[in-house]
Amino acid sequence: MPTDDEAWAQKPAHVRLSKGKLLYEAQGNVFASSVLRASLFRERGLRVATLENGPLRFPADGKLSMDIKAAGFWCAWSDQYYVRNVGHEVSEFESNPLYYRENYANKPWLGIEGWEKRVALQKTLPKLNRASIIFADRRAGAQRGGNAVVGKSARLWSSFDAVTPTSRPSNFFMRLRGSLNRPMYSRRERGSDFRPAQLGAHSLKMA
Repeated sequence: MPTDDEAWAQKPAHVRLSKGKLLYEAQGNVFASSVLRASLFRERGLRVATLENGPLRFPADGKLSMDIKAAGFWCAWSDQYYVRNVGHEVSEFESNPLYYRENYANKPWLGIEGWEKRVALQKTLPKLNRASIIFADRRAGAQRGGNAVVGKSARLWSSFDAVTPTSRPSNFFMRLRGSLNRPMYSRRERGSDFRPAQLGAHSLKMA
């Protein structure tokens, strides 16, 4: 799923969970700037081919992914970002528009028009606060999943991965639980004294 700064399309994938490790098996291809097994090149003879469209040349990452799958392996997206994907950020496009127009003019599968639509769509998205009161040391990202939620794009919802509950409901229940743990007060019939009314948090069970 793209970050809030990227004008990039979500890539379809299947969740793979094993021994506490989470990956997203790519239904299509991943980019050539990936981590690959050295044995695929040394023992199976895989190579990164060149894709020529006009004056520019690009790595044929689609062919590379297909060759990897044909060798009996699968390609995947990680469950987190390790570096900034600067080449898909709107601020980067705006800093060097001529370079990127030429770049996308030589990508017929998207083209300048498709690129401009992505940028325009990204600019319409609201700036979201994805901080979590539960996992303060982790940064949430856009919801993993291609389907809209309550008529809203999945990018407008926050989550950490495909198996952890989305951050907004988690934050809500944590706040609700905290409010139930606080002492409640009721006024006596006579006088102005206050006393705590018993209200235990056991009435709300967290899944």
